[in-house]
Amino acid sequence: MKKGRAFEKRIRFGAYMPVSHPDEKHVKELGEAGVDFAVIEFKLIAPDKISPEFMSWFSKYGIDFAVDDPKTNKTVGDHATVLDFDKEELMFYKNEPGYISYSYIDEPGMAVFEELGREVSEFNKRYPDKFAFINLLPLYANEQQLKGGAWAAPIEYYSSDDHIYKTYLDEYIRLIDTHYICIDIYPCKRRPDPEYPDMYPVKHIKYNYPDYVKNIEYGANAARKSNRELWICLQSCTWYKNVRPVDGAELRWQAYTCLSYGTTNFLYYVFAARPGHDYALMDFIGERNALYFEAQKLALGLKKLSPLFVSYKNLGAFNVNSSPETTPYLEMNTPYTDFDAIWDISCDTPLLVGCFEKEKGEGKAFTLVNMQDFQKPKTATASFKANGKITIYRDGEPSELKPCNGVFTVSLEQGDGVFVTVE
Repeated sequence: MKKGRAFEKRIRFGAYMPVSHPDEKHVKELGEAGVDFAVIEFKLIAPDKISPEFMSWFSKYGIDFAVDDPKTNKTVGDHATVLDFDKEELMFYKNEPGYISYSYIDEPGMAVFEELGREVSEFNKRYPDKFAFINLLPLYANEQQLKGGAWAAPIEYYSSDDHIYKTYLDEYIRLIDTHYICIDIYPCKRRPDPEYPDMYPVKHIKYNYPDYVKNIEYGANAARKSNRELWICLQSCTWYKNVRPVDGAELRWQAYTCLSYGTTNFLYYVFAARPGHDYALMDFIGERNALYFEAQKLALGLKKLSPLFVSYKNLGAFNVNSSPETTPYLEMNTPYTDFDAIWDISCDTPLLVGCFEKEKGEGKAFTLVNMQDFQKPKTATASFKANGKITIYRDGEPSELKPCNGVFTVSLEQGDGVFVTVE
């Protein structure tokens, strides 16, 4: 197992497009939001703003970073980019304390996995205290994309193929040596409202990507069998017409859904708005908005939970009060069925239950997430039976839960989730 800060297992919050205005104030506000891992794409920043001083601000405010630098990368296959080791002298940021990763290709296909794996292995040898960062395609990528990369077919065309997608993840863990699996899955969609067809997308119907939980499940299964961490990109802006803006409840819902499968790094896509990407945590002129402060509360709460959370390992998850017709986004292929820490669980809304056990010693834990459709928001009331002391963690703060007539009851607002220990 690799050692060092870059490989420390803890709950992190990461960010794509971390600052809309590359000055110290905005980097400071990035850190204040709870972000501690930034993916910095130089091509999205004005060249005259990229400087040693700019990079030093990330270290100053406790933010580790991965760099995507066109001046120091090369292409493998048709589009995949990796670090060009012959250009290392151009890496003016390589001695910066915050530099822990070089960002390789985003959403590669299986066609480049073998060559990409060789490049990552060489990177690991040269930089044992750093890691190559790669983000994978989601389940809704079509066959051409899973084989050739995101650029191999129009991104608007999605077609799920579970068999090819599982092969995609299996080939990744067979050929590419990273200590994590990172996937972007963006579930918050919209379609025209029949009552206001001419006002779309301002007026719209909310819906969730139908295979959302199943996609996380596939990633978690691959991470579990290869002993890797699971990292997930969170939807925190809008870019296509059918991608809706998210609010604090929807951001929180994504995070707790992913947490239910053991996710340890949550990456905002994107943190700061840019052309084509709107309604992010910062707007186009670099001002913080309501989502920023909701995200700040979420991140600081989960990071407070982090030391306890990483002492448990994820076993899987199961759903309650779900069906393919009413909640296709909550359906899964292999629900976990051997969790004996709680029983007789019920809920008046759809519910996700993530199952955990102590890495060392005795002890179980679980998550509860209100999975009610956001088009029809509703507070959830979940009940269950258990033996032992029940401690519930909301925003990282513990409180003991007492039973009434042998039944424990938990209330969850729309999009809310909790982590619960059984001792």
